[in-house]
This record gives sequence, structure tokens and C-alpha cells, in this order.
Amino acid sequence: MTRKNGLGRPVVAGAVGVGIGLVLGDRLVKTYDWRTEWIIPVPVVYEALTSRSAVREWWPSMEVVDDSGDDELRVGSSVDFSVHQAPGVARRS
Repeated sequence: MTRKNGLGRPVVAGAVGVGIGLVLGDRLVKTYDWRTEWIIPVPVVYEALTSRSAVREWWPSMEVVDDSGDDELRVGSSVDFSVHQAPGVARRS
């Protein structure tokens, strides 16, 4: 007499799925690493790191909050940003 508890088939199906995944998974899923090289002149990089107006130009989605009127950034300067969330993204509390 065989006792049936209803767990045999799901367990066997899960084990078969894991086995197929282990055997074929490497062939089915491809992972890519992207590498890009940019040639940017040093003065452009220097301006982007030392001026609030350049920060606004390079990263338009980031709003510079601390607009003190002084455009030049020096050693030890900080820039505060405000990021605006996309209207289509819902917030959950």
C-alpha cells in the first residue's frame, strides 16, 4: 500500500528543474561586462570638477542646492545636490 501525501511530485519537479538549471544554465544565461573608453581633455575634466556651472551642465538631473553665487569650487568645497524623483515612481510609506 502506497501512502500519498501530495509532496512527491513537486519535490521531484523542483529537483529536475535544479538539475536542468545546473547543466544548461551556463549556456542559457549570458552575462556581459561593458567597458567604454573616453578621451576627454584634461581642461574639460578640471572645469567639471571646479565649477558649479559645469556640474550643472554635466549632471543636469542633479539640482545644485547650495547656490552661493560663487561659481568656483576649491579644495575643500562641497556641493549639495537635490535629486528629483521621476513622477512615475510611486513612494510607499
